[in-house]
Formats: sequence, C-alpha cells, structure tokens
Amino acid sequence: MASPLAARLLDHVRKHGPLPFIDAMRLALYDPVDGYYTSPNLPIGRSADFVTAPEHHPAFGLLVGRRIAAIHSELGSPSDFTVIEMGAGTGALARGVLRACDAAALPVRYRIVEPLAIWRERQVDTLRPWRDRVDWVEDLEASPPLTGVFLSNELLDAFPVRRLLLRRDGSLAEVAVDSTGERLVEVRTPVSEADAAVIRTRIPVLPPVGVEFAFIPDLPAWLAAVRRVVRRGAVLTIDYGATEDRLFSRAPGRAAVRAYYRQHAVPDLLESPGRHDLTADVNFSDLLRLAEGLGMAAHAFTSQRQFLMAMGWRTLLHAPDTVDRRALTDLVDPDAMGATLVLELGLPEETGGRL
Repeated sequence: MASPLAARLLDHVRKHGPLPFIDAMRLALYDPVDGYYTSPNLPIGRSADFVTAPEHHPAFGLLVGRRIAAIHSELGSPSDFTVIEMGAGTGALARGVLRACDAAALPVRYRIVEPLAIWRERQVDTLRPWRDRVDWVEDLEASPPLTGVFLSNELLDAFPVRRLLLRRDGSLAEVAVDSTGERLVEVRTPVSEADAAVIRTRIPVLPPVGVEFAFIPDLPAWLAAVRRVVRRGAVLTIDYGATEDRLFSRAPGRAAVRAYYRQHAVPDLLESPGRHDLTADVNFSDLLRLAEGLGMAAHAFTSQRQFLMAMGWRTLLHAPDTVDRRALTDLVDPDAMGATLVLELGLPEETGGRL
C-alpha cells in the first residue's frame, strides 16, 4: 500500500523532475507530517522495525557508563562533568549510563539533544528518577561548551546520505528518485564538477566503478559542532559501519542504503516511504579524517564485542541476578550486534574561543 509520502513524492517528481535520493530520504525519516521517526506510533523494541542495543538489554548502558566513569577519572575527576547524548531514542542508554554513574558515585549531569517533542516525552518518562540531573536542548548549537563525554549510539547511520558511484569515464553519478506510471523508481543523474570536487576531497580514493557508496554531506558541520561543545573530554560514537577497505569492496549494483520493516529487509527502498526505517553504514574512514582535521585523536577504535568485553561483560554474564542471558549474549555476537563499531575520540583541553 502506498504511503501518503509516496503520493507527495510522485507529485513532486512529475512536476519538477528527479529528486536526489538524499532529499527523499530526509523526508522519509524526518518529515514533520509523514516522516518515519516523527510518527507518534513508531514502535521500538524486539518486535518493532529495529532494536537498539540499550533496548535489547540494560547491560549495554551500564557497560557504556563504566567507560564514561573511567573517562571522568582519567580527566582528573572534574567536579563539573556532563554527558551529552544525541539520538537518545527512548532514553534507555541514558538510564543505563546514569545507573552506572550512580554506582560509581559520579555526580554526572546529563544533557540530551532532541529536536522532536515526541521523543523528549518518552525520554522524560524513562529518566524520571534523575530528572534533577537531566536537561534537554533542541540542537547542539544551544548547548554551551562543557567538560565531559559526547555520546551517540546508532545516530550517524540515520543521517540522510547521497548515494554515489563512479562511472567508467571517471565522472560521478548520483541516485535520484523519479516516477514511472504510479511507481517511484530510482534513476542515476550526473554530479556537477563542483560537487564532485568536494566529494573527492573528502573521499581521496573512490571505490571501483559501479560500486555505490553513501556520503553524508552534514557530517563535517555536525562534527565541528560536537568539537565546539566538548571542550575537554571525549567523543564516544557507537554505530553500524566499516572502514573504506570493507565498504568499497561490496559488489557493484548493491545499494548503499537499506530499508527495514519489522526487522526484515525491504527490497524496494521506495516502497511506502515514511513507513519503514532507512539506514546506511557509516564510513568510519571519512569520520576519522574529519576528526583528525579538527584536532581529535582516536583513542580507541574497536568492535562493540571487544568494547563490552573490556568493560566487564563477562562479570555481568555470570552475576546471579543477571536477567535474560540470551539477550546479553546477543550484544557481543560477532555476526550481529557485536560487529557494531565503537570509536572513542580524545579532545585536548582548550583555553577558550571557537574553532
């Protein structure tokens, strides 16, 4: 069944011609009326379209919280220490982190960046026991500089992306959305020389001809905003993705974006836009290059499996009061959640001013 957004997109491309896929993806995920993440009925959890690690088992947030407590200690135990999370979902990760910090007697403050009121309501309900220590801002620019940790889990894989590929003549093409009859279809359109120059600067070695790759135009501005906010501390990013040696080895013809409904892949990305999730693997090579350009250094880059093991996952597995050990094991499954990547970026203390 066609979605309301599909009808709107059909009308648009009939009147104005092909629409870049990134614009359709942005609408499908974040349109105020018909967007997937803005829907008041969006289900989260094991029976929903997707399940995040902190929703899957509470141990995830506790173990992430242990690392945050360790970072606090490594910084010399500053009295003013804030965790700022973006993409907090229902607040399950924040709840686990706050519980871990309570156990470590760490008086952390927690700030959530959340532009959508529907999600803020869920987070307020989840974090009610810590209400005096949690605050919300609608965007990163509204947060003053702080000492602490910027935290995100499965955030960047939901950023709208351009779907690009190299042609045999050396030019770049982009996937766009068009129509045929009553259906939305994918077409390829040329990328301007100016756009191609920007892309090639960010991605010095492009994938082979015909291999589609995802490109996040918003990534540099987002990371610069994170760098401005966290003046001293660390950036902890947990997300699905890979480095370019793996991302660019996919077979030609495979889409760089995936769609999910009830945790099953949807073959047609344009089927009922706004009613299913869209996600793209994060290019961690691109992220690392941008971070280095902003003076950040990779203190750790590993799999979720190795990260959780280092934080004491086994002690929880064998604890007598641990519940749902099968779900706990899922967190470190190397063929599933355990393959998610964890990047910790360190930031030196700043003396003031803006980057």
